[in-house]
Amino acid sequence: MQIGQVIRQYRKEKDMTQEEMANRLGVTAPAVNKWEKGSSMPDITLLAPIARLLGISLDTLLSFREELTWEEIQDIIYTLNSMLRKQSFEEAFAYAKEKIAQYPNCESLILEAAVLLNAARMRVESETENDETVVLVPPDSEQSGKKAESCDKKEVYGEEQEHGLDEKHGESKVPGVNRKERTEGQCDTNESAGKDSTEEDYDTVINGWLTGALKSEQEQIRTMAADALFAFYLSGEQYEKAEACLVYYSEQNPERKFKQARIYSKTGRTKEAYQTYEGLLLDLYQKIDLLFHSIGALAAQDQNMDKVRAMARKHSALAEIFEMGEYHRICGGLELAVMEKDVEATITIMQQLLACTDDLYHFTEAPLYEHMTFREFRPEFAAQIREDLLKSFQDEATYGFLQGDSRWKEIVGI
Repeated sequence: MQIGQVIRQYRKEKDMTQEEMANRLGVTAPAVNKWEKGSSMPDITLLAPIARLLGISLDTLLSFREELTWEEIQDIIYTLNSMLRKQSFEEAFAYAKEKIAQYPNCESLILEAAVLLNAARMRVESETENDETVVLVPPDSEQSGKKAESCDKKEVYGEEQEHGLDEKHGESKVPGVNRKERTEGQCDTNESAGKDSTEEDYDTVINGWLTGALKSEQEQIRTMAADALFAFYLSGEQYEKAEACLVYYSEQNPERKFKQARIYSKTGRTKEAYQTYEGLLLDLYQKIDLLFHSIGALAAQDQNMDKVRAMARKHSALAEIFEMGEYHRICGGLELAVMEKDVEATITIMQQLLACTDDLYHFTEAPLYEHMTFREFRPEFAAQIREDLLKSFQDEATYGFLQGDSRWKEIVGI
């Protein structure tokens, strides 16, 4: 909120006319009117008297706050998103820059605005990448994002330079040249050192905000900033810079592996890309399988057998989709059969499992994972699995309902 708006709001709350306020401050009523309209500013010597007269602090008068509430941030982002859809990129950028100048330490605002602008510039450029080059026009000082008078003087993420563009109907709303040309050597804030502010472009400022967010103490903010920078560099074919963003993800983070595979595929390392993607598929199977099993166990506690049966069916279908082999496809049904004390189903699944222990590592030869390298599957391992199965089948607490069945006795060797 501008200082004139603050003065008007609190003056009205005190049921004070502009003339009354002017008389109390020793100025003219037209002067107060100009303050409230934003056409002029109060003299600095009047700030404290104005605050005392209105019964507010100087921070309130100047709209100074270190942080915004979540709701306020969302209101700003909603407005920015609306501007990007209905107005020019230049106007939206200027609005975001003004808000960030007002709240330079609000990491969430900076990140969300930068991510939104980043997505918008990439979307527009992808639509126009085959068009003629759009010339970067130096900003018009009157059109550039104007800093609010209440702006904290602390450093804003990135460079404090104003940027604009010549909006032309039918052309890209985002300034610059072809993505490859424009991004080359311009995406790191350090690379722009020594350049005149009129030569800066939107990429430098937005990337500066995102680079600043990488230093946040909050992991979520760091990774979201890394996501946005990775996407920007990848689309600009700056693969080394894209790969440098991966350090903000842990080694085992699937997102890091997925992004690495994308770089592999873009740089001609096809085999490495296949291997990484296939490894992610295998990891994904294990995670989903565990989730189905856990949900099924929870449903069993609630005696929701319909849910248990549904999870068993999904377990089987999952193994088939991921080409895990017969052993994995049928093993999930054993628990369900035991829960239901279904003698026929339990005996059948027992026999099937024992018959296909050699198939336990079927996936190592599946076409879905053909580029991966696996350790050799030794026959003695299958024999050990078979032995462990037989021991588990003898557990009376689990399989006691089978004791009268001769087939069970034959299976366990009794």
